[in-house]
Amino acid sequence: MAADVKSASGVGVSLPAGALTIGVTLELAVYDINVKISSEQPGVAISPAGALGVFLPHGLKFEVPVTITLKYDPSKVPAGDEVFIYYFDEDLSPPIWTQMPGKV
Repeated sequence: MAADVKSASGVGVSLPAGALTIGVTLELAVYDINVKISSEQPGVAISPAGALGVFLPHGLKFEVPVTITLKYDPSKVPAGDEVFIYYFDEDLSPPIWTQMPGKV
């Protein structure tokens, strides 16, 4: 069964049929933050250009690809910078923000 979960701010996920094979409650929390979120990790600092979406439960695996929708404010992207999507990879030691593959 296909389903969509979307916040009032437009952050959400579209689940095609077959994405979940077990009964689960999918939750979405949205945070609007204005600070660098990676100042303590190696590499380039990551600054948000839009709301931060937290999809729960952690560790949920989908059987087929899903579509995640995130909104960003182009005025928060400095000239010459690109927009990427990151996730907090808790499987790494230490956990770090990791760039996610896909299109923005």
